Amino acid sequence: MISPSLPFPIASQRRPLAPKAFTLPRFGNTPLESAQPEKPIPTVHTDTLKITRPSGKTLSLRRWWPLGSNIEERPKTGPTVLVVPGYGGRTGWGAKLAEKLLSSHPLMYGVNIPYLDIDPAQREPLKHTQDLMAYIQEAAQWAHEEHKGPIIFISTSLGALATTHLLGAPQQSFPTDRAVFIAPAYRPAPHLLSTRFYTRLIWNKARAMMGLKPQNITVKNQDAPTASHPTQKKKKTESYTLSPTMVLQMLSLAYGRTFQKVQAMTTPTLIVIPEDDKTCSTQAMQHAFELLGSQQKGLLVVPKGRHNMVMDPEMDPASEQIRDWLLSLEPRWEKFQLPAHHDPKDSSPNPTAFG
Repeated sequence: MISPSLPFPIASQRRPLAPKAFTLPRFGNTPLESAQPEKPIPTVHTDTLKITRPSGKTLSLRRWWPLGSNIEERPKTGPTVLVVPGYGGRTGWGAKLAEKLLSSHPLMYGVNIPYLDIDPAQREPLKHTQDLMAYIQEAAQWAHEEHKGPIIFISTSLGALATTHLLGAPQQSFPTDRAVFIAPAYRPAPHLLSTRFYTRLIWNKARAMMGLKPQNITVKNQDAPTASHPTQKKKKTESYTLSPTMVLQMLSLAYGRTFQKVQAMTTPTLIVIPEDDKTCSTQAMQHAFELLGSQQKGLLVVPKGRHNMVMDPEMDPASEQIRDWLLSLEPRWEKFQLPAHHDPKDSSPNPTAFG
């Protein structure tokens, strides 16, 4: 189902969504993806960059470029696509998007977020939600300084929620041309917020006040493979294990004036809603679309799509429709340039920040 407010006829969802003949690996976007898949046929080149910013923060960015080409053949300037993951923190799944987008958007990076890493040994503690948004903002500032064009965000789940708060701020120190939010985590699915769930949170708060070590909270994964996704193998892990601090930070971000931020957004935005999402509220996603302050907005509902649909067969046609939506808007990046007086090496907020 496509919202009638879309400015162009996106490819129809009426016919059955047939999977591709090949499969790509599941790169750890959720605990379900810990099993080793069969070795896939590469469709794009990829590597990872480590960038140290003037602020001292080290960024981990994945980049993609077409198979059979050289990374140096990419254009030096232009709009830059940033893929922002949800809980899992890694962006290997972006290969499906890159396969469809690189021909029209050759500058494409994934933001590997350490605070959301699926591996507890690699995960950095998230003490405040501002740290999450600051990491995304640092990556966007680097991309703008490096390629001199605006940012196109493609964010999923918790990453989409954080990006919404970032773009809903009065000003940004980088220009944003468009945004695509896939299964944005604006509200948890109602069945996740059970009495037992809140009891565990209160119990952990009491343990902390008594000086005892908090106990991790395990949330049953409601998006496990089902009969409607016969191409997926049954995975061993079917739950999220989160620290109480992580849970509280996620909830505080979701309920922290999220819809006010949505109303304040002026960036052209496409919201992608997986029809079978059992992790986040699809009603909240629909409500966010209705509230969006942008004059150019689109809504794409993906039949049979799960919350973690980014590596499912449904993502193939969805990626094509995302590309078509991005191309349907009038190119406007030429007007976004760094002010002449602004030093690109300076990561401090720009006094003439982009609204």
